[in-house]
Amino acid sequence: MKVAFNITPLKTAHKTRGVGSYTRNLLEHLRKLGVDIQEFEDVDQVKNADIVHYPWFDLFFRTLKLNKKIPAVVTVHDVMPLIFPRNYPIGLKGKVNFYLQKRSFNKCKKIITVSQTSKDDIVKLLKIKADKIVVIPEAASDKFKMLSEGQILNVKRRYKLPDRFLLYIGDANFVKNLPFLIDSFQILRKKSGFGDLNLVL
Repeated sequence: MKVAFNITPLKTAHKTRGVGSYTRNLLEHLRKLGVDIQEFEDVDQVKNADIVHYPWFDLFFRTLKLNKKIPAVVTVHDVMPLIFPRNYPIGLKGKVNFYLQKRSFNKCKKIITVSQTSKDDIVKLLKIKADKIVVIPEAASDKFKMLSEGQILNVKRRYKLPDRFLLYIGDANFVKNLPFLIDSFQILRKKSGFGDLNLVL
């Protein structure tokens, strides 16, 4: 099977964010599995592929231009702008793009998303049939592995970390609901055996 794979997220500001990590890791692991990959940024460059994969979907920009002859699969990480519309003003151009994106979206063979919550949001807010959406949770990078006691000590010293902690590594913005995390952590600290636990952001 030959997969045409859109690498645009690796060429934009997404490259250092979650979408960039997802794109890079998926591309790498598909190659390890022996999948024949044709990288592209413009779908008109695609030749003789069996399927086209778009590793991300933007609601208000034309990221999903399809080749009518080749079936497409798209990954949708979330639809936060539809859940919090006040925080994502789109203007007239955004509305036009949204209409065009939805048309392309509906023509995709399958939709991948990363959680059941995202699937439910897509079904509800974009009116997509549930059986067209496949939930595939994101895997941890190979970079995550057990460290030796010495390595752990070095990291703890470098970042001045306490002995026991929960680590949060996401953005500090409103969609991440950090107040809920902090409130929940305070409740956890009151439980037996968790009094010495710290929260590291």
